[in-house]
Amino acid sequence: MTQRGDFEEYITRRNPFERLDLVDPGDLTDDERRSLPPAWLAIAELDGTRAVERALKMWADALPGRFPGTVANLRDRGLGVFLARVLPHQDDPTCVVLVYAIHRNASPLLFDACFGYLPAGTSQFPEFWPRLSEDFRRFHTQVHDGFRAKFGGILLSDRLRAISADFVSPEVPEFDYVDEHLQTLPEDRRPSLDNLVVVVREGSRGVAVDVSTPDLTAWETSELIEPCRLGPWSAMDAYVMSAMSSDVEYYERLGYRET
Repeated sequence: MTQRGDFEEYITRRNPFERLDLVDPGDLTDDERRSLPPAWLAIAELDGTRAVERALKMWADALPGRFPGTVANLRDRGLGVFLARVLPHQDDPTCVVLVYAIHRNASPLLFDACFGYLPAGTSQFPEFWPRLSEDFRRFHTQVHDGFRAKFGGILLSDRLRAISADFVSPEVPEFDYVDEHLQTLPEDRRPSLDNLVVVVREGSRGVAVDVSTPDLTAWETSELIEPCRLGPWSAMDAYVMSAMSSDVEYYERLGYRET
């Protein structure tokens, strides 16, 4: 069996976080083909690391220098990039995504996968959208409107919301606000939950940015809310790397402590 065949078996039978079906460019429907950016179609026509490099050029053109650890992982571990249909749950529509096949670290399985959604179109963005950084918005509108790895990733634009609005329950739960030493933060240093927008998730944890601050101060969120040691872009990068099960060497190379 070819490497693509092996990966296809993994993605359809053993991939735990989404139901995907690889599709060749020639097998797209007319509507699917019209919906895809020309860059995606060009990537899908390439094999192996040529496809990986072409996809990462798309990242670099849209936001040069951002997500250096994520990009390094995709380049170093990348085996190929493919189109795939996300098989619907119940009445959800089928959509096409760009799947990055990567080598799995320290596992009996050969493969892992990440995938990116179609760039955002003219859908309704959240009211705080203009207060997010231009690069972050450009990632969603020119590269992927959300990027998913095994344990989390960059949220889709229609799933971005303030923490105060992120609960099914009508009552927002109480959080403990702590500093880097896990000591309780005084009230005058606590951000408003109305201004904290979670942009990246990894398991039950996340990175939120405070859209009321000019530099978009980053906070780590779980059952605790605490200031990030890193700036917002480095924090997002580190969390996506963690969602991809990256080796510790990447954190050390970039000056991140493994999250």
